[in-house]
Amino acid sequence: MARWFVRGRTSECGTTLPAWSPVSIKTYTFRDTHGATSHRPAHAGRYVRNVKRNDMELRDEADTLHRRQPYAVLAALFFMNEDASWDGIQGQSSFAHVVFTLRKRAGRPSPDSRFDLFEMVYVGLFNDDGFVRFFHVREAPPKNQPPPTEATISGGQGQDRTADLPLFRRSLVPTELPGRTDCDEAGV
Repeated sequence: MARWFVRGRTSECGTTLPAWSPVSIKTYTFRDTHGATSHRPAHAGRYVRNVKRNDMELRDEADTLHRRQPYAVLAALFFMNEDASWDGIQGQSSFAHVVFTLRKRAGRPSPDSRFDLFEMVYVGLFNDDGFVRFFHVREAPPKNQPPPTEATISGGQGQDRTADLPLFRRSLVPTELPGRTDCDEAGV
């Protein structure tokens, strides 16, 4: 689990609130390889090996942190080569498989929800030039092609979305005194 500092936001009383968002980063950057057999020569496969293991790791990370800190806001980034969008010769691509597999880890709406979910999960598709675009797993992926540019976001947009989540979650924290606001806490 990596800790990612996201620039602070200004509250309604004018104070800047720093926001730390734990981000789990997983990568899958190589194709599966298959050795030669009597019927088939050696060949490169798809990008699907260990996707289930990564899903289980994400589940355990979210469960451990949310049980200890139910108001924590978590994000997961799964990086893979854009080439994984085209490898589905029959059926869905590896990219679509990853989106469908990780979809069940996203969408924790409140601190009372299941502990094993993340607030947001993105698949980062990178190309040979190093450009990365992020696709939210709650969206429907194309079957065997990369998602259109308008369906993805840049890294800066992802940081902005991540920065808004801790402030939303903070507004759900119960206080002992009715009517207490962030301005009272800041002494404003």
